[in-house]
Amino acid sequence: MINDCLAACGLDPSLADAQHDDKWDAQILGSMQIAYAFAGQKAQTPTIVVESDPPYGFKGPVMCEAPTGEEAVRFWDAIQVIAEHQGFFELMRPRTASPMQ
Repeated sequence: MINDCLAACGLDPSLADAQHDDKWDAQILGSMQIAYAFAGQKAQTPTIVVESDPPYGFKGPVMCEAPTGEEAVRFWDAIQVIAEHQGFFELMRPRTASPMQ
């Protein structure tokens, strides 16, 4: 599966070997600590940390199909507006499409 992902992204298949290389563990654990600091100990993948004043983080977005171009910018702007409200912590709706294969 990882080889399929690399191929779909046009990346070198030899990058799959990195999944077994322990040298990445410290960087991954460090990134997880940052995610936990800003999005809470229950943060999952994907977690986004926004460097604003004050910085904040959130899990997501979880999507079946990611927007691109202007639609992606519009989507990100909407997330920013919602995230500015300090009382906001969750928004969810039922999945309406299968995950992309």
